[in-house]
This record gives sequence, structure tokens and C-alpha cells, in this order.
Amino acid sequence: MVAGGDGTINEVINGLFAGGQLEQQPVVVGIPVSTGNDWARNRDLNLSISELSKKVAEPTYQTCDVGRVSGVQDGNSWEHYFCNSIGIGLDVCVLKNLPRRPRWKFCRAQS
Repeated sequence: MVAGGDGTINEVINGLFAGGQLEQQPVVVGIPVSTGNDWARNRDLNLSISELSKKVAEPTYQTCDVGRVSGVQDGNSWEHYFCNSIGIGLDVCVLKNLPRRPRWKFCRAQS
């Protein structure tokens, strides 16, 4: 069970898969408490706290593909796992050209 947003899910997925082959499929329960929450929204988990509590009490499981990208930079090999999306830099170029909007300093939980 992990509380956070897309970046937190990304870190958890990389931590789970970084050691190589897993003996069984992991179960990740994401509690969305961030500003974007694409991962949670795509799985209908962007719910109020009471609705989320019901889902935890009576779980349903959804499979999620995990991708891996690897490469070599400065003579060092690296690999990265992803389950939400992957970009090749175009998305960053678009975001840099968008006007800045204020972000919430603290997340607001719904009841």
C-alpha cells in the first residue's frame, strides 16, 4: 500500500522490479494524495476517502503492464521500469512552453 502520486508509484515499481525476476506478481495499492494522479485516475481510484476505504475492504484487482527501458550513458548501463507512461522528451518541451499555474501546497482530501 502506497500513498502518493505518479512519482511515488514510479519509485515503488522500480524498487520492486530492479532486482530482476520476481517470484510472484506484486500487488500495489495506490492511495492518490497528489496533484496529478494519472495512474489512479486511469484505474478509477481517484475517489473520496470513504469510497477508497470500501475498495480496500473489498478489493478488486487490475493487471498493469510494466515496461523496461535500458541504455548506456557515459559508459554506465542503466535500466528504468514504468507502468504509467514513458516519454521521449517531447512532453517536457510542451510543458516548458505552457504557462505556469499555481500548485496546491498541500493536497486536499475529500470526505
